[in-house]
Amino acid sequence: MYNPKAKLCLLVVGMHRSGTSSLAGGLAECGLLFGDNLLEPLKDNPKGFFEDKDILAFNDRLLHSLGGSWHQPYKVDFDHLLSRKTIDELKRILSETFYSYHVFGLKEPRISLLLPLYDVAFSELGWRVNYLIIHRNNYEIAQSMNKRGNMHVHVGLYLARIYKQKVNKFFRNQNRSCLTIQYSDYVQNPVSVFEMIDSHFPDVIDRSKFRDASRFVDKQLIHNRFKFHLKAVLNQVKSYLYGCYRLFIR
Repeated sequence: MYNPKAKLCLLVVGMHRSGTSSLAGGLAECGLLFGDNLLEPLKDNPKGFFEDKDILAFNDRLLHSLGGSWHQPYKVDFDHLLSRKTIDELKRILSETFYSYHVFGLKEPRISLLLPLYDVAFSELGWRVNYLIIHRNNYEIAQSMNKRGNMHVHVGLYLARIYKQKVNKFFRNQNRSCLTIQYSDYVQNPVSVFEMIDSHFPDVIDRSKFRDASRFVDKQLIHNRFKFHLKAVLNQVKSYLYGCYRLFIR
């Protein structure tokens, strides 16, 4: 049952290197709070990640306990994701993290793999959730992961496909409050995207801050734009073959 007094979470959903940090940072500049125990900025992400440390640690522990990791999702035993113990632990962490907030943001790319778990936790807590999905071309994601983490492009393509499959499966045939935005649109015209978000999810961000918040977005972030050429096609083929190989050795 809808309860306007319940806590409201704007959950940013997206693969690593798909623009989730930039989007969360822009939303923070628009007045959305992401908690007070955030991961510190690093050299490769100097403006910050906007990820809560305890939630990040929980997600990492959980993926490892299920046999995988953020970069090995094909090893995760998702059949045992929704245990009572895991749900209760997540509810506790969420309650402690956002105890003093009525409206808040949440962003951590591993959640893309764990959406059914978070959905149950939010439901049992009685919180409202708006899902904000950011979409970036898989090849651009893979190129960025290669540049920042030296990951082979075909592996990055494979991971991007797995993450997006998990997200698509979660939202398929479900009546959820969600909005999908394109990474390229956000980088090129953040004010327009903020207006779209505000129209879809009223009273979550502050309209008066849109213009100033747009300065947070680095226009150079679009440097890995996808172009159709032979190298891109070959990497797509490598990604497919790599995925077949991972399935074969499981």
